[in-house]
Amino acid sequence: MLSDQMIEYIEIFIAMVFVGQFAFGITLLALGKVMMEYYEWGIFRPATNWFQKSTNFFMKGCFGVGPYFYAKLMRYPWIITKLLFAIILLLMGLTSIVLYYILTWIINVLLG
Repeated sequence: MLSDQMIEYIEIFIAMVFVGQFAFGITLLALGKVMMEYYEWGIFRPATNWFQKSTNFFMKGCFGVGPYFYAKLMRYPWIITKLLFAIILLLMGLTSIVLYYILTWIINVLLG
C-alpha cells in the first residue's frame, strides 16, 4: 500500500514524539521548577481561540507527560520528588520502547 519509505517516516515520527517526551522529562529531573515555569509559559490558560488551542495541543503532545507527573509530585519534599520522578522517568522510557515496537508492528501489518 504505502511505500517502505513512508512507513519509515511514520516510524521516525513516532520515535521523535517518544524521545521528545523522554528528553523533556530528563531536563525536568535536572532543572525542576525552572523547566516547569518554561513549560507553563508555553501554555495558554484558558485557551480562547484556535491558535492558543493548537499551541496547547502541540506543547502537551510533545512535552506534556513529564510536566504532568512532575506537577503531581511537587507536593512532596524536593528529594522525594526527584526520586519518584526518576522512577517514573525510567518506567516512561521502558513504556515508550514497548509502545514503539507495538506501534511499528501494527503499522507494518496494516500498511506494509
